[in-house]
Order: sequence, then structure tokens, then C-alpha cells
Amino acid sequence: MATPRASILTLLLHHGLQWFGEVIKTLRRLWLEVTGTVFLALALYAGAGTLREWRAYGQGSSLWRLGSSVFVLVMMLGFGLYSFWKARRIR
Repeated sequence: MATPRASILTLLLHHGLQWFGEVIKTLRRLWLEVTGTVFLALALYAGAGTLREWRAYGQGSSLWRLGSSVFVLVMMLGFGLYSFWKARRIR
């Protein structure tokens, strides 16, 4: 009589682990989407700074400031898009 009880416990353990794996996968995807959103928001903020530096460069400002602003913009945009791309790849 111990066999049916053991198989039920094994079945519950198996499905519990499957459920836990799905929860972890969902939380990982949510984390990647949230960080992607944060990076895209930072890219938007950096875009405004880049536009401001572009206008200042036209009036004689330093090329270094414009270049670093463009670098931060591209980096934040890249991180944000990569995070969403990686979240989409999770199955």
C-alpha cells in the first residue's frame, strides 16, 4: 500500500518543481523587462542631454562633451533594447 502514496508524493513534487521553474522564468522575464524600461528611460533622458549638447556645440562648445553624451545615449539605448531582446528569447 505504500506504492500509491509514494507515487502521489512524487507526482506532487514533480509538478511543484515544474511550477516553481515557471515562476522563476516569469520573474526573470519581468526583471529583464523592468530593467529594459529603466534603460530606455535613461536613454530618453540622455537624448535630451545630447540635443542640448548638440545645440551648445553649434555655439562653440567642446566636442568632448557632445561625444560623451552621444556615447551614453547609445550605451543606454543598447542596454535597453538588449534587455527586451533577451526577455523575448526566454521560453
